[in-house]
Amino acid sequence: MTNTSNAIDFDSDLYFVESLNGAQIAAKLNVSVPYVSQTLKSALSKVYKLLKKENNLSPFEVVSLMMYLFKADECDCSIIKFYKLLPSNIKREIEKDAKEKRFHI
Repeated sequence: MTNTSNAIDFDSDLYFVESLNGAQIAAKLNVSVPYVSQTLKSALSKVYKLLKKENNLSPFEVVSLMMYLFKADECDCSIIKFYKLLPSNIKREIEKDAKEKRFHI
């Protein structure tokens, strides 16, 4: 991929550099905050669906695995902050799973 001044080099390895909020990411990439949010939610949804399909895990376990894979458990990210990043449909799956399991201990 040819790298120009405004292009992102997607061919390089991705790794955690620093914790940024949506506004900071948008400013660095010269895009809108809603675009960052929509892109993040879309990406998290795709990863969630893939992990759920390939593993026999509950919705909460899938999200816990995602936090581990993204190293969100190593930064100042809490479970609640990560949960807030998820699309609404995934949040509903986690809540439904928690309610069902609450009575099947």
